[in-house]
Amino acid sequence: MLRPTFIAIALSTCLAAPAFAEDAAPETSIQLYSVGDLVSADALEVADWGKIPAEEWQVGHSRTIEALERLAALVEGMCTTKPAAVAAHRETLSLAVRHTAEGHREIEQLLKSLRTNNQPALRLTFQPLCTVSSMLIESLPKEKQERAYELLERKFLSAEEAQEARQLLTEPRYKDWEEDIHLVPGRKTSWGHPARPAAATARILPGTRSVQLRLDYVIDDIVDETVPVASQVFEIQEGASAVSQHYCDGGTIVWLITPTILTPVPAEEAQAQVTAVESP
Repeated sequence: MLRPTFIAIALSTCLAAPAFAEDAAPETSIQLYSVGDLVSADALEVADWGKIPAEEWQVGHSRTIEALERLAALVEGMCTTKPAAVAAHRETLSLAVRHTAEGHREIEQLLKSLRTNNQPALRLTFQPLCTVSSMLIESLPKEKQERAYELLERKFLSAEEAQEARQLLTEPRYKDWEEDIHLVPGRKTSWGHPARPAAATARILPGTRSVQLRLDYVIDDIVDETVPVASQVFEIQEGASAVSQHYCDGGTIVWLITPTILTPVPAEEAQAQVTAVESP
């Protein structure tokens, strides 16, 4: 028979020993990864953008959404330690990921490897010139009036013609109004008149220095009803400008839209520039 003292020691030892439980779950955090540049570059190969109904414009990018879903699956499958959750956020073309710190580093490395240093991007410069009913045109000499109306009837202007249009048509209230927006090819970006929102989506045509651009406007109907979207489609050679007319606030605003194709500086060159600036 065990002595009482030995039994007491054995019981106290058992009570003091830690319970055999599972290790605590590792700490995780949520990060949002913008991947529009990876999933949308080839997404807009549509026969005629102008025939896509406005309400289907976002949904219609089935290839973009499919590529986003494939990338979500790739991220989830390639991680050494599986993430707690990976979700594709279609509205922003992003991946929402809950993972550990090490897991996030692994994802960042994967996305970095998928990107190329020379992936082109786009800048669009929007400049309002006038309203079609502007008295500014009527105040011009007859010869310049004729030239102004001729430029307004064009869909595209060369760089020289665009400069001429600015000189002839820009109303004083629009003189210092110029808006630059940067686009990832295939991704919709907002811009426009404060009272009437608009969106732009564009892509670079393969093997060219041309941009295919779709503009979606909110417009006013002549019977005081609001038409949700009016769309215009342009194919603009770099260096040229498109002339876009937007019925807005009781008058038609004429916009001059100029695309620029941007090529990011390679990472090594960018770092060299930063080092040069920081050096005494």
